[in-house]
Amino acid sequence: MILQLLGSLAVLALTAAPGRAYERRADERAPRHSDRSTFAEYVELVITGATTTFFAVLVVLLVAGAIDFIGPELLDLGRLFGEPGDYAADEPWRCVACGFAAAVLSFVIADLAARRLHPKPEGEGANSYKPHTIWWESFSECLPEKQSVAISAELSSGLQVVGILRGFTPTESDDRELRLQPVVWKRPGGQATKLPEDQFMILRESQVNFLVSRYVPEVKEGP
Repeated sequence: MILQLLGSLAVLALTAAPGRAYERRADERAPRHSDRSTFAEYVELVITGATTTFFAVLVVLLVAGAIDFIGPELLDLGRLFGEPGDYAADEPWRCVACGFAAAVLSFVIADLAARRLHPKPEGEGANSYKPHTIWWESFSECLPEKQSVAISAELSSGLQVVGILRGFTPTESDDRELRLQPVVWKRPGGQATKLPEDQFMILRESQVNFLVSRYVPEVKEGP
């Protein structure tokens, strides 16, 4: 049971990997700024990977059949389809070699399909792929030397928060986070309250109505 489970996971990973290669190449050539959830991206990745793997296996089988027809045997397709377990046990290296060829070919097909279906924009101002988010670009890559990022945010509850950014989720995620310290917060109609220096606040993206940031002289992190 455990071996079957591990084998199924390995097949799933091998099937999904070409889908990831397709996604990366497609975004590199023509970035897609969609509102897909992480789950939807995973489903699309697996479907794309399974499709490219299917065509890769089909090509390998067709080539193997053609070679068997005109020359030395590469794969005995009759035995492979009729008794796959016994044939794999009798000819493991042939099966492994053809499986490896299919895996490599699936990545090639994924790359070529992404290039064909997502032509790269041309001309001035054409999009280019960056494997990170606007948050990363604004809060880290473009952060001037000896500067900090001051955050002012209003939450969906109406709470107003001001603080110095100390950490953030750099990658795409369904609900990214910000860590602020020190923090001053105020409820509508109430008085501003400053948290103790050793406390920090975590904000989730889904909680934020709007957010304003600016670069300020470096503020050293407290205890």
